[in-house]
Amino acid sequence: GNLGTARYYHTLTTLQDNRVLAVGNQSYTTVSEIYNAVAGTWSNTGAAVTGRSTHTATLLNNGKVLIAGGYNGNYMATAELFDPAAGTFASTGTMAASRSGHTATPLATGIPFNWKDLTPVSMLATTAPAPVLP
Repeated sequence: GNLGTARYYHTLTTLQDNRVLAVGNQSYTTVSEIYNAVAGTWSNTGAAVTGRSTHTATLLNNGKVLIAGGYNGNYMATAELFDPAAGTFASTGTMAASRSGHTATPLATGIPFNWKDLTPVSMLATTAPAPVLP
């Protein structure tokens, strides 16, 4: 199936149940979509809190997806969490500095690591990570 919204400068994140989350695009849409590989279809899910492009989307150990930084006419330090079970986004902490075009790598602790300035994304330090699966 085809995406309902044209996208580039977006992210695609494989969820724990093998669906795929599409977030963002060049026009900073808040429309987000889920791909169901079994059905071969895309469908809308909850709207992102803030439209953005060139952000990161990191699958956390608890199954949620951290959407961080990016660009929407301004470089962004804000972040939000996508909850696949509820299909919703919610604002979460703000990074110490705006970032765009960066990477975020999940560590065994469950806290994503920002390779652009070599620091943990500390806003998640209070989020209890789920166990790391082999």
